Amino acid sequence: MAMTDITFHPEWWAERGFSFQQRFFTDSRYRIDRDRDMRRVLYEEFGEYGLGEKEPQPRPLVDSDLLAGEFVQAQVLGCDVQFFDRALPYTAPLNLSDERTSSLKPVDLAENKFWKVYDEQYRQLINQYGYVESYLDLHGVQNLGIDLRGQLLFEDYYIEEELADHVLGIACQTILDVAEAISRYSRSIGAGVTAIVRKIDPLLYVTSNCICEMVSAATYDRFLAPQDLRLKQRFSTFGIHHCGQTMEHLAKSYAKLQPDFIEVGAWSDIKATLGEFPLSTKINLRYHPKDLAEKTPEQIRADILDMKRKASSHPFVTISAVGVDTRASRQAIATFLETAGSD
Repeated sequence: MAMTDITFHPEWWAERGFSFQQRFFTDSRYRIDRDRDMRRVLYEEFGEYGLGEKEPQPRPLVDSDLLAGEFVQAQVLGCDVQFFDRALPYTAPLNLSDERTSSLKPVDLAENKFWKVYDEQYRQLINQYGYVESYLDLHGVQNLGIDLRGQLLFEDYYIEEELADHVLGIACQTILDVAEAISRYSRSIGAGVTAIVRKIDPLLYVTSNCICEMVSAATYDRFLAPQDLRLKQRFSTFGIHHCGQTMEHLAKSYAKLQPDFIEVGAWSDIKATLGEFPLSTKINLRYHPKDLAEKTPEQIRADILDMKRKASSHPFVTISAVGVDTRASRQAIATFLETAGSD
C-alpha cells in the first residue's frame, strides 16, 4: 500500500475526552498515558486503515506526533504561550521594537528555564527507556521571526534590512541550538513538523515554511534562503514544508537548496511545483481538511486520484491530511485513507 497519514485537530480529540493544557506537553508520565489512549482511539475508529494500535505500549515521546504545532523555540526566546483544552498552544508575538530587535542575542539553553523543562523530560525518558522519540516541531525561520518581531518583519524586508537579517539570524540560530540539544537524546527530530516523516525517513529534518506563502520569491531569496541553507548544511537530509496554497511561486527558490524532501501545500499547483524538482526528491502532498469537511466521498476520491496523476512524474509520492476536525465525517476520512493509501 502507498504511504499516507492523517493528523487530527485538538477539537477532534477533545470530543473523545482529551485535553491539551500545559500538562500534556510538560508532564512526561501524563503524556505517555494519554498517548496510549489516543492510539487506542485511533485503532477503534480507523484500525482497518492502519491507524492506531489495539494494545498500545508506552512510548517515550516528547511532544506528540498525533498533533501539529510549534511553540517551544518562541517560548525560550521570551514569547508568552497559552494552552487550551481544544486547541493547539498559541504563541503571542513579542512585537519587538527596533531597539529590542537590534539587541537580540542567542539564548543560552543551558540556563533557560523553559528549555530546562524539556531537557529534563529527555533526560528522564532516556534514563528510563534507553531512547526518546522526539516530536517537538523545530519551527521555521520566518515563523519564529514573526513571533519575535510581529508584522513589522514584513516592513523590515523593505526599509530595515539589517533588522530583518538580525532577527532571522537569531531565529535560525535558536532553531539550530534546539536541534543540537535534541540530537543528544534522539536521532529523529523532523516528525514534529509533519508526521509522515516517521514513515518516510526518521532521520529527515524538515523546516516549517508555513508563512513563506506571504512573501515573494525575491524576498525569500534575499532574506530566507540563506537561513534555510544554514539548516540544510547542518543536517544530513533536509526537507521543506510549505503549507501555503501557491507553493509553485517559490518552487524555483526551494529547488536551489536541493532538498531531499518537500511537502506541497494543499491547493498548490502540483504539476508546476514538482516540475522544478528532480525525480530523486521525495514528495508529500497535503490534502486540505476543509475539503474533507465539505466535499462528498466521491469528490474526495476524485481529488486524491487527480493529485496522484499530477504527481506521477515522481516515483516517491505520499499524501497526508493535517488538522482534520469534527466537521469531517467518518465516511469522508475513510475515503481519504482508502484512496490515498492505495497503489
